[in-house]
Amino acid sequence: MGTAAREIKDFDSLVPQSIKSIHVNYGGLPFMCFVCDNELILKSKDKVSTIININDVIGYQKTSDVIITLFEYPLSKKKYRKRIQHQLSFKSQSDCNLFAEVLEPFVSKIRGKRYVIIVNPYGGMKLAATYLQQVVEPMYKEAGIKYDLFFTEYVRHAQNISKNLPSNKYDALVVISGDGTIHEVVNGIMQRADWKDFINIPIGSINGGTANCITAAILNERGESRNKKIAVVNATFATIKGVPNKVSGMKVTTDNGNEMFDTNGKVFYKSLNDDDWKEISSTEFSFVSLMMSGYWSLTDIACPHSSLSDHCAHLMLVKQPVKRKHLIELFLKLESGEHAKQSYEEWHEVQQVKFEFRTGKPGQLNLDGEHKNSQHVTCEVVPNFLNLLF
Repeated sequence: MGTAAREIKDFDSLVPQSIKSIHVNYGGLPFMCFVCDNELILKSKDKVSTIININDVIGYQKTSDVIITLFEYPLSKKKYRKRIQHQLSFKSQSDCNLFAEVLEPFVSKIRGKRYVIIVNPYGGMKLAATYLQQVVEPMYKEAGIKYDLFFTEYVRHAQNISKNLPSNKYDALVVISGDGTIHEVVNGIMQRADWKDFINIPIGSINGGTANCITAAILNERGESRNKKIAVVNATFATIKGVPNKVSGMKVTTDNGNEMFDTNGKVFYKSLNDDDWKEISSTEFSFVSLMMSGYWSLTDIACPHSSLSDHCAHLMLVKQPVKRKHLIELFLKLESGEHAKQSYEEWHEVQQVKFEFRTGKPGQLNLDGEHKNSQHVTCEVVPNFLNLLF
């Protein structure tokens, strides 16, 4: 029968008398149906009722003149969403139509929307196309969402797609891939003549890549599971029922030089609400990480005190001297985020960071999974830059 039934001792206080009831047959049993606030309440004669949270319903289908099927994705105690299909039979067509009218305001904002779905079938474990077929497309069909579908075929293809999409056609851009493809989409938007308007189209993220840090941050904000397989359903639900939220972005500028660099360099940063540059020499740290989302993967919490509502980046320094066992400890504690409490880590909320490197033997600078050859890199936070769906 779907969600677990529970006994309501004080039914009159839960459902005001002004709420009209509809007779319905559910699971082979007769019920009185009430819609109160955001809940669908099915009351039997013995006062044992099934309660469906309409906010978890992504759509419905009239399978006949007197039958309606609801598609619900409730959040379990373990923070994952599982599909439940509810079939309601009504005594008359007028009762069925009346119920549909009551339900309509909760789903009409979704049905008929048009999305762009950009899929990178080669990212991570190459599961994005499978997730599309097995999860995303069936859920969008239930929700009544229309979409135009693109598969990336080469590096920066997603950038070219977003750059050339027609204006005033789409309600959201959904990316099934990792973080790199989302960054390509944003960079493509920034090359458009109408970028100031187009950048306001909400972007949804569904994990289909390697790290999936943006999806992890979204699900963390929603309080839902980031387990890899479960996260696909949770993230898809967020693109359907989520709302646009302004988040800050980061502008990265390099000198595009061909010089290799070693670890003999410096880091300069401006703290939040502070215009003074502070300098850190490479002799003071083992490695540096600068992040916006706070995650290194779906399960690795690099910065547990970060939030998508932050208007800053988080600069993590692992100070020198640091023992090898401490570095191992850091990575072992990423899943819980407990590493951030260690004394060898230093954190700063920053608005701008500059990395400067000296030429010499090859070193390592990793920018979102890509190695960059540049002596000067500047990272600047752009507040309220992007709309994310969550």
